[in-house]
Parts: sequence; structure tokens; C-alpha cells
Amino acid sequence: CESGQRAQALDAMRRAFLCCRQLDDAHGLLSCALSWASIHAHFGEYDVAEQRLREAEGMAAEMGAISGQASCHLLLSLIRSAQGRTAQAAKEAVLAAELFTNAGDVGHTALAQFTLGSLLLRCAEVRQAVEVLESSLLLRRRARDTLGLGESLCLLGQAFAQIGYQLHAMDYFDQALALCHELGNRPGIYA
Repeated sequence: CESGQRAQALDAMRRAFLCCRQLDDAHGLLSCALSWASIHAHFGEYDVAEQRLREAEGMAAEMGAISGQASCHLLLSLIRSAQGRTAQAAKEAVLAAELFTNAGDVGHTALAQFTLGSLLLRCAEVRQAVEVLESSLLLRRRARDTLGLGESLCLLGQAFAQIGYQLHAMDYFDQALALCHELGNRPGIYA
């Protein structure tokens, strides 16, 4: 039952958090706080998740862990999106992208931009979404993130379809499909 899974997950996080505290492992504590927030968000407990994220953000700031702060903002963006607070979610995604960029984390910057592009598309800010998604696409190529690249291509196809650029849309969909075939046709994967 789902409540049993919730209790097990939270109990495991409490034990991991205590262990990291005993070991004085700041990075472990930060990781636990982020995971703890994710568990609460998964079960729809958004207020508690946000509280955990604020605690995690404070820890990350104390440590000077820019990527940790960015991760907090990215997760908060996803939580606000799940709550239907799209404009606030977009602001958090922008902060996450800026922080990941400052940390030199190309892969996570691309993910934050993809998240922002999705949110902009949901708000019918299609031209802005295209600009952000194209940037995400370039970063995902640079990071050699094939799966993320496919996601960005597909969402770009959707964006171009919304503004009536069917040929551009089909080109992006074709590229995404080719990546899917490439990923799915690797020897030994489905043996």
C-alpha cells in the first residue's frame, strides 16, 4: 500500500540523515535533504517538501555548493509546476539555470532550460520557449546527453507545430525518432 511505502521511504531518509549527521558529512546531509523533499513531493506533500528544500538551500549556501542551491531551485520549480503555479515554477527554473551555469554544470543547465522551455510552452509563450529549448538542445549536444537531446528535439517539434511551422516541427520529430532508433538498436540491450 502507498502509505506503507511512504513510511518506509521516510524512515530510510531519517536513518540516512542521522548517519550523515553523525559522520558530519555536509554533502551527505544536503543529498538527504533533497531526497527527503523529493519523497514528500512524490506523495503530494508540497508544503513539507518546500520546507525541506528551504533547509537544503540553506545548507548548500553555507557550504558554498552552487549546484546544491541550483538543485533546490530546480526541484522547487517542479513542485510549483505540479501545483499549477506555472509562473512561479518558471522563475525557479530560471534561477536553477543561472546557478548551474555559474557552477559550470552543462548537463544540469540544459535540464533546467528544458524545464523552463516546457513551462513557457505551457503558458503559450511559444517563441520564448523555442529560444530556451534551442539553447537546451545545444547544451545537451555538448554534454552528449542523448536521451535529453531526444526530449529537447521532441518538445521543439511540439513548439514549432503550435506556431504552424510544420516543416520545422517534422524535422525535429524526425531527428528525435532517429535518436530513439539509435538508442533502441544498440547491440546487447534487448538480448
